Amino acid sequence: MSALRTGMTDEELDTWWDAQAGNPDRKALLHDLLEEQAANDALDRPLGQFVRPFVWRDPATMPRREWLYGRHLIRKFVSATFAPGGVGKSALALAEAMAMASGKPLLGPRPRGRLRVGYRPRRPMKSALLSLI
Repeated sequence: MSALRTGMTDEELDTWWDAQAGNPDRKALLHDLLEEQAANDALDRPLGQFVRPFVWRDPATMPRREWLYGRHLIRKFVSATFAPGGVGKSALALAEAMAMASGKPLLGPRPRGRLRVGYRPRRPMKSALLSLI
């Protein structure tokens, strides 16, 4: 008689079930196994959505990146600015947003053109900064 384990075939489960005919706990054991297998399957699913085998693509067939602001922001990609507190990350993000909205090189890099821009501050802005916008 084989031990109950995840990944058993239907035939193995039938054989185990028949061998456990005199065991009053066989339903509970099978229920626990199925719950464990469902939990393991749930853990495997998210990783499988994002991890795929590498497939070589000819670089000439890849779409070019659409740079929006210098070499810092690309359409359809996530970008982030990291720095210690109080060094001007919010002011930089706001100035970049204004440059992209106006299409003018306010900080040096030339925006791709006039772009639709949304800005949502992480914390409430001081009224002095709001009056400048």
